Amino acid sequence: TALAFLIIILAVGFSFALSRIDTDVYSHNLRLDIYRYSLELVRQNPITGVGLGGYADSVKEVSKNDFGFTLYGLSYALHPHNLFLALWLNQGIFGLLAFSFLLIQFFWSLGRRGGGPLLLSAIFTAMMAIIAHGLVDTTYFKNDLSAIFWLTYAFGVLIGGKNGQTTK
Repeated sequence: TALAFLIIILAVGFSFALSRIDTDVYSHNLRLDIYRYSLELVRQNPITGVGLGGYADSVKEVSKNDFGFTLYGLSYALHPHNLFLALWLNQGIFGLLAFSFLLIQFFWSLGRRGGGPLLLSAIFTAMMAIIAHGLVDTTYFKNDLSAIFWLTYAFGVLIGGKNGQTTK
Protein backbone atom coordinates (compact mmCIF):
# COMPACT_ATOMS: atom_id res chain seq x y z
CA THR A 1 0.00 0.00 0.00
CA ALA A 2 2.88 2.36 0.69
CA LEU A 3 4.20 1.77 -2.84
CA ALA A 4 0.76 2.48 -4.33
CA PHE A 5 0.50 5.65 -2.24
CA LEU A 6 3.96 6.78 -3.42
CA ILE A 7 3.03 6.13 -7.06
CA ILE A 8 -0.17 8.16 -6.67
CA ILE A 9 1.70 11.04 -5.02
CA LEU A 10 4.34 11.02 -7.78
CA ALA A 11 1.68 10.87 -10.51
CA VAL A 12 -0.25 13.79 -9.01
CA GLY A 13 2.96 15.78 -8.54
CA PHE A 14 4.08 15.08 -12.11
CA SER A 15 0.64 15.98 -13.45
CA PHE A 16 0.68 19.23 -11.45
CA ALA A 17 4.16 20.09 -12.74
CA LEU A 18 3.12 19.50 -16.35
CA SER A 19 -0.03 21.56 -15.91
CA ARG A 20 2.14 24.52 -14.88
CA ILE A 21 3.51 24.60 -18.42
CA ASP A 22 0.84 26.36 -20.48
CA THR A 23 0.66 23.93 -23.39
CA ASP A 24 -2.47 25.44 -24.93
CA VAL A 25 -0.91 28.86 -25.27
CA TYR A 26 2.42 27.33 -26.16
CA SER A 27 1.04 25.25 -29.03
CA HIS A 28 -0.34 28.41 -30.61
CA ASN A 29 3.02 30.12 -30.32
CA LEU A 30 5.13 27.18 -31.45
CA ARG A 31 5.57 28.34 -35.02
CA LEU A 32 6.34 31.87 -33.83
CA ASP A 33 9.03 30.42 -31.56
CA ILE A 34 10.46 28.47 -34.50
CA TYR A 35 10.56 31.70 -36.52
CA ARG A 36 12.14 33.57 -33.60
CA TYR A 37 14.90 30.99 -33.20
CA SER A 38 15.39 30.85 -36.98
CA LEU A 39 15.86 34.61 -37.10
CA GLU A 40 18.33 34.33 -34.22
CA LEU A 41 20.29 31.78 -36.27
CA VAL A 42 20.22 34.14 -39.27
CA ARG A 43 21.54 36.91 -37.02
CA GLN A 44 24.35 34.64 -35.81
CA ASN A 45 25.18 33.27 -39.29
CA PRO A 46 24.11 35.91 -41.84
CA ILE A 47 26.55 35.01 -44.62
CA THR A 48 26.93 31.23 -44.54
CA GLY A 49 23.80 30.13 -42.70
CA VAL A 50 24.09 26.91 -40.71
CA GLY A 51 24.59 24.62 -43.71
CA LEU A 52 22.49 21.88 -45.27
CA GLY A 53 21.20 19.59 -42.55
CA GLY A 54 22.50 21.85 -39.80
CA TYR A 55 19.22 23.48 -38.77
CA ALA A 56 17.97 20.95 -36.20
CA ASP A 57 21.24 20.90 -34.26
CA SER A 58 21.59 24.68 -34.47
CA VAL A 59 18.06 25.41 -33.26
CA LYS A 60 18.56 22.91 -30.43
CA GLU A 61 21.65 24.83 -29.34
CA VAL A 62 20.11 28.30 -29.62
CA SER A 63 16.95 27.26 -27.73
CA LYS A 64 18.58 25.21 -24.97
CA ASN A 65 17.45 27.61 -22.21
CA ASP A 66 13.78 27.52 -23.26
CA PHE A 67 12.34 24.53 -21.37
CA GLY A 68 8.89 24.73 -22.96
CA PHE A 69 10.28 24.85 -26.48
CA THR A 70 12.78 22.08 -25.76
CA LEU A 71 10.03 19.89 -24.31
CA TYR A 72 7.23 20.56 -26.81
CA GLY A 73 8.61 22.40 -29.81
CA LEU A 74 12.00 20.97 -30.63
CA SER A 75 10.56 17.86 -32.28
CA TYR A 76 8.71 20.16 -34.73
CA ALA A 77 11.74 22.36 -35.41
CA LEU A 78 13.37 20.15 -38.03
CA HIS A 79 13.25 23.07 -40.46
CA PRO A 80 12.30 26.76 -40.14
CA HIS A 81 8.77 26.36 -41.58
CA ASN A 82 9.48 29.21 -43.99
CA LEU A 83 10.97 28.77 -47.45
CA PHE A 84 13.05 31.93 -47.40
CA LEU A 85 14.43 31.34 -43.90
CA ALA A 86 15.22 27.75 -44.91
CA LEU A 87 17.12 28.92 -47.98
CA TRP A 88 19.06 31.50 -45.97
CA LEU A 89 19.91 29.08 -43.17
CA ASN A 90 20.73 26.11 -45.42
CA GLN A 91 22.60 27.90 -48.21
CA GLY A 92 23.53 31.25 -46.75
CA ILE A 93 22.74 34.70 -48.10
CA PHE A 94 24.07 33.82 -51.56
CA GLY A 95 21.68 30.86 -51.83
CA LEU A 96 18.79 33.12 -50.87
CA LEU A 97 19.88 35.74 -53.41
CA ALA A 98 20.25 33.11 -56.15
CA PHE A 99 16.76 31.77 -55.43
CA SER A 100 15.39 35.32 -55.45
CA PHE A 101 17.06 35.90 -58.83
CA LEU A 102 15.38 32.74 -60.16
CA LEU A 103 11.99 34.00 -59.00
CA ILE A 104 12.58 37.39 -60.62
CA GLN A 105 13.64 35.68 -63.84
CA PHE A 106 10.53 33.47 -63.70
CA PHE A 107 8.11 36.36 -63.35
CA TRP A 108 10.00 38.46 -65.90
CA SER A 109 9.89 35.61 -68.44
CA LEU A 110 6.24 34.97 -67.72
CA GLY A 111 5.52 38.67 -68.13
CA ARG A 112 6.86 38.53 -71.68
CA ARG A 113 3.52 36.88 -72.52
CA GLY A 114 4.65 34.09 -74.77
CA GLY A 115 1.59 31.93 -74.13
CA GLY A 116 -2.16 32.26 -73.91
CA PRO A 117 -3.79 34.01 -70.96
CA LEU A 118 -5.17 30.78 -69.48
CA LEU A 119 -1.78 29.08 -69.56
CA LEU A 120 -0.05 32.17 -68.16
CA SER A 121 -2.61 32.41 -65.36
CA ALA A 122 -2.21 28.73 -64.49
CA ILE A 123 1.59 28.90 -64.31
CA PHE A 124 1.53 32.21 -62.43
CA THR A 125 -0.98 30.80 -59.93
CA ALA A 126 1.07 27.63 -59.44
CA MET A 127 4.21 29.61 -58.59
CA MET A 128 2.28 31.99 -56.33
CA ALA A 129 0.85 28.97 -54.49
CA ILE A 130 4.37 27.61 -53.97
CA ILE A 131 5.54 30.99 -52.65
CA ALA A 132 2.47 31.51 -50.44
CA HIS A 133 2.82 28.04 -48.97
CA GLY A 134 6.52 28.78 -48.54
CA LEU A 135 5.69 31.59 -46.12
CA VAL A 136 4.44 29.04 -43.56
CA ASP A 137 6.34 25.91 -44.53
CA THR A 138 9.46 24.78 -46.33
CA THR A 139 8.20 23.99 -49.83
CA TYR A 140 11.48 23.23 -51.52
CA PHE A 141 13.71 20.88 -49.51
CA LYS A 142 11.70 17.74 -50.27
CA ASN A 143 12.26 15.93 -53.54
CA ASP A 144 8.63 15.97 -54.68
CA LEU A 145 8.07 19.62 -53.79
CA SER A 146 11.37 20.60 -55.38
CA ALA A 147 10.35 18.82 -58.58
CA ILE A 148 7.04 20.72 -58.63
CA PHE A 149 8.93 24.00 -58.18
CA TRP A 150 11.37 23.24 -61.01
CA LEU A 151 8.64 22.08 -63.39
CA THR A 152 6.63 25.23 -62.70
CA TYR A 153 9.77 27.33 -63.11
CA ALA A 154 10.67 25.64 -66.42
CA PHE A 155 7.16 26.12 -67.82
CA GLY A 156 7.20 29.79 -66.85
CA VAL A 157 10.61 30.50 -68.37
CA LEU A 158 9.94 28.49 -71.53
CA ILE A 159 6.56 30.11 -72.09
CA GLY A 160 8.35 33.48 -72.31
CA GLY A 161 10.51 32.09 -75.08
CA LYS A 162 13.10 34.04 -77.01
CA ASN A 163 12.13 37.67 -77.63
CA GLY A 164 8.67 37.06 -76.23
CA GLN A 165 7.85 34.31 -78.76
CA THR A 166 6.68 30.89 -77.69
CA THR A 167 9.15 28.08 -78.21
CA LYS A 168 8.13 25.23 -80.45
